[in-house]
Amino acid sequence: MANLILRSSINQPLSFAELDGNFEYFTGSHAVTGSLTATQGFIGDVTGTASFASTASYYGGSVVSASYAATASLLLGSVASASFASTASYYGGSVASASFASTASYYGGSVASASFASTASYANVSTTANTASYVSLVAGPNITINQIGTSFVITGSGVTPGGNSNSIQYNNGSGGFGGAVGFEYFSSNNSIKHGSGNIAVGNYSYAGGTNTVAFGLYSHTEGSNTIAQGNYSHAEGISTTAMGDYSHAEGQLTIALGTFSHAEGLGTLASASWQHAQGLYNISSSVQGAFIVGNGTILSPSNLIHAGGTTVEISGSLAVTGSLEMTFNTGTPSNTLSPTGWYEATLNGSLVYIPYYI
Repeated sequence: MANLILRSSINQPLSFAELDGNFEYFTGSHAVTGSLTATQGFIGDVTGTASFASTASYYGGSVVSASYAATASLLLGSVASASFASTASYYGGSVASASFASTASYYGGSVASASFASTASYANVSTTANTASYVSLVAGPNITINQIGTSFVITGSGVTPGGNSNSIQYNNGSGGFGGAVGFEYFSSNNSIKHGSGNIAVGNYSYAGGTNTVAFGLYSHTEGSNTIAQGNYSHAEGISTTAMGDYSHAEGQLTIALGTFSHAEGLGTLASASWQHAQGLYNISSSVQGAFIVGNGTILSPSNLIHAGGTTVEISGSLAVTGSLEMTFNTGTPSNTLSPTGWYEATLNGSLVYIPYYI
């Protein structure tokens, strides 16, 4: 290898041969004492602990490798590897690996891994994260988080419904579902049963209580052994039956047979439409809209009052407190037969007798 010839040493310009010899001098290996500044970078292998680094200056402590780093300056403490990092500066403490990180700066303390992170500053473990600053995963109810290698597997556990297949669900207080006993919903006809031994047949019907049957559309039963046969009907109490559409039966052993009819009390029967029957075991009537008060028994039905059309019938005594005004037709009665009997009444303080015919 030729020796390096300087113009200052020969006091004259260099010849072509001397110039060529100087270029040959820089082939092979050379030791440099002091600082070496390269304004355009190095081509080839530079021996040291920061080889192939564009800038790897000011390392404090021990640097195992910072090769192939675009910028890896001012690393404090021990750096196991910061290779292939675009920017991996200002590491404080121990960094296990920050390779392949676009930006992984300002790590404080120990960093297990921040590789392949676009931005992963201040993260304990944030591999392959776009942005993972101070991210933590918290498992909620029925959620399980497991770490497998550098991945997290998140699974959810289902809750088993309680009760029967149609039981209405409720919060059992233990983070699960409970099935209400005897409280069921049927999607086939959108009906609801609530109680024991009930049957909800009609669409959108409700059967509550015990041993009740809701047959009609939108019908409603409650109590014991009641039946709502008509559409939109309602039966409640004990052994009552609402047979007419829009009818209502309540009490005990009552029957609302007519449309829009209403029966209440014991053993009453509302036979005609818009009819109302109350009291005890009345006599059936076909007069629509009649008002009936029964006072009979199961073997001998009777009416105390029957008001329908233009007639009010009262069976038995009528006690009036105060004045009673009555109007009589004058002239000869058309019925020339003898009266069947006489009603006694007090008119303006005087006792009068009113004949009746059968």
